[in-house]
Amino acid sequence: MATPLDSPPHPAAAAPRLQVLVVDDERPNLSTFRRAFRAAMDVTVAEGPRQALVLLESQRFDVAFVDYRMPVMNGLDLMREMQRVAPAMRRILLTGYPGLSDAEDACRNGLCERIMAKPWRKAELLAYLTESQPHG
Repeated sequence: MATPLDSPPHPAAAAPRLQVLVVDDERPNLSTFRRAFRAAMDVTVAEGPRQALVLLESQRFDVAFVDYRMPVMNGLDLMREMQRVAPAMRRILLTGYPGLSDAEDACRNGLCERIMAKPWRKAELLAYLTESQPHG
């Protein structure tokens, strides 16, 4: 006879999947991110800041990974808009340009949670998200 300890957890009891928005103007980067993380989280991609802002009007995301260098609006300008529209959403800046003083200042002032280097490493991103996940 099965006991409650032997039973699999109820699906509703499982932790909800992280809702992630990835913003980059380079499609290969978006495709790589989606493939790498789709088993662990729900990934939505935006090909640039304008598309990201449209998505934020209708969807809720737990965290956004935002590329620093994009045409029309850089990642920090986008994060300022994100902070206004979705203040509870965590914002992580991805950049291939380490040591950007404006980005470092922005993080110190609460605009972004962290700066992560590109090319990113899957294990590092997963570990960071897992370790820093709020535990209700």
